[in-house]
Amino acid sequence: MVFDDLSMLQEILKHYLFRLLKIFFLGAAVFFPNSVLAAGMGPFHLPAVGFGEMFRETPMFIAPDDHKEGRVQFNLAARWFNVWTFHVEADRPYDWEEDPETFPFEHGSFLLDMETVSLNPRISVKLTEKVRLEATVPVIYHTGGILDGFIEGFHDTFGIDQHNRDKWERNGTSLMYVSPEGDIIDSSDDVPGTFLGNIVVGGSYRIMDVTPAMGVRVLCKLPTSTMDDGWKQNGLDVSLQTTLAWSRNRLVGYHGVGATFYGSKGIDELKLERQRYSMMNALEYAWSDNFSLLAHLVVASPTADYPELDNPIIELTLGFKKRIGKGIFELGVIENLFFFDNSPDIGIHAAYTFSMF
Repeated sequence: MVFDDLSMLQEILKHYLFRLLKIFFLGAAVFFPNSVLAAGMGPFHLPAVGFGEMFRETPMFIAPDDHKEGRVQFNLAARWFNVWTFHVEADRPYDWEEDPETFPFEHGSFLLDMETVSLNPRISVKLTEKVRLEATVPVIYHTGGILDGFIEGFHDTFGIDQHNRDKWERNGTSLMYVSPEGDIIDSSDDVPGTFLGNIVVGGSYRIMDVTPAMGVRVLCKLPTSTMDDGWKQNGLDVSLQTTLAWSRNRLVGYHGVGATFYGSKGIDELKLERQRYSMMNALEYAWSDNFSLLAHLVVASPTADYPELDNPIIELTLGFKKRIGKGIFELGVIENLFFFDNSPDIGIHAAYTFSMF
């Protein structure tokens, strides 16, 4: 009965979450009309992660007044996350002693096991008080990692299902999926390595400063990735975003909606979506002038028309921001909510932002 209730909850979230968040996004303008410029440190510099570095990226959101000080602002964000995704479509259960290359997997079967560390240096240039230009140059490292044992132990301690993670080799990299014709495609050898990611350039404009603050942003992703040809998303992608922010006493809220349009078809077997929609809702509590606590929720529509990848990505990050030296340091723990097979099991986010000139 519990599992039936959980499945029902997931279906409700899948179909109605975007509508609920839209209502919350619009309602903020009515209930929280205070001035917000310079009121908070901003949301985390963190997008909906999912399998972004592998398949379809959606950009992070920024506050309308993200770049407050100086003519040039630098931000270095780092993410470290562990992924285990396993789904079987077959006439009989998979025996983990069998060779996966000879097992009769059907279309819809999928396995991805890896850890990813990414560095995302970003520069923002203030042209006027309202107009900024920006560029991000990501570097991505795919590896087997070291977190598998820790995660298995955590799951055992709290009675969480391993979802067969403990039956596979630890700290390895695996990528397997099945084409519509039933062909098993094993790309495990293409996963490990260090790669240049897709460079993103764009600009933002702050429309309103108060009641509430609001900004718009346009981004273009360039096909610069050095990953294997099948995974580097070789096309020009365009993203449109709008964000607003409000403050009330020590509480600051940030909300954003966005759409990304992909210029490449991608991998035929996975039926990747040609457009995706994303949202961000973050609450910041200013503990002091130099320290804030944050709850950061990001949502993105499904990555592909393929089992497990056809659910939305819903990730919650809890952490803090603190002024250190001339900049702001942020640290958060990323947890996937509700749909567990299209996003990392756990992730760590850290960033440091400072301005100059």
